[in-house]
Amino acid sequence: MLAIGHRPHRCAVALAAALLALLGVGAGAAEGRPDSELWALLDARGYQALRERGPAVLDELADLYRATPEPDERLKIANAFYVLGWKSEAAREAMLADTGTRHRDLRVQVQWALGRVSDDDRVVDYLFETLIRGDDLLFRDKAACALASDQIHLSDAQRVRLLSRVIDLLESPEPWLRWTAMRVLETQTGQRKGFLPKAPPAERAAAVARWRAWLDEYRSQL
Repeated sequence: MLAIGHRPHRCAVALAAALLALLGVGAGAAEGRPDSELWALLDARGYQALRERGPAVLDELADLYRATPEPDERLKIANAFYVLGWKSEAAREAMLADTGTRHRDLRVQVQWALGRVSDDDRVVDYLFETLIRGDDLLFRDKAACALASDQIHLSDAQRVRLLSRVIDLLESPEPWLRWTAMRVLETQTGQRKGFLPKAPPAERAAAVARWRAWLDEYRSQL
C-alpha cells in the first residue's frame, strides 16, 4: 500500500477574521479593489475565515483571479487555492492560464496549487512536461515537488499512472532526472527499492525491475 507523504510549501497561518483589524488590514488595504472583503482576507492570509465560507468561495476567488491582472495579487489567490485544498474546476481553469507566466513566483505557486484543486490528468501531464523538458531548473524542480506531494485528489488509477511515468524516468540518461524521480517515488511511497541514481546500469536496471513488479502488484489490488 502506498504511504503518501505531504509537505507544506509555505507556513499556512490560519487567521480569524477578527485578527484583520489587529493587523491593520481592512478597508484601507483593500480600498479601491472589487470584492474588498475577500482582498482583506487574502492580504492577511485569513485562510480559516475563507474556509468558513465553504467551497463556494473558490468560485469567487476564481472570478477574482481572472479579474486581477497584477501577478503579485494573483499570487495571493493562488496561495489561497493551495492552502484550502478543495477541488474546483473554476480555480483550475483560472490558473491554467498562468502555467507559462514570466512571473517566477506566480508560476511556481500555480504549479503547486493546480493539484490541490484538481484531479485533471492535464495537470499531471503539464508537470511532467515541465520536469522533463523545461528550460529552467527552478520550474523543473518545483514540478517534481508538485508531483511528489500536491496531487491530492487523484484516484488510485490516476496515481498508478503517475507512478508508472516516474518509474520510467529512473531509466533516463540524465542523472538529475534519475535522482529527481527517485525523490518523487520516495516521497510518495517511503521506499527506494535499492535504486541508486549513479549505480552501474545493470544495478539500476535490476532496481527498476523491482519497482515495476511492486507497481504491478499494487495495481492488481485496486
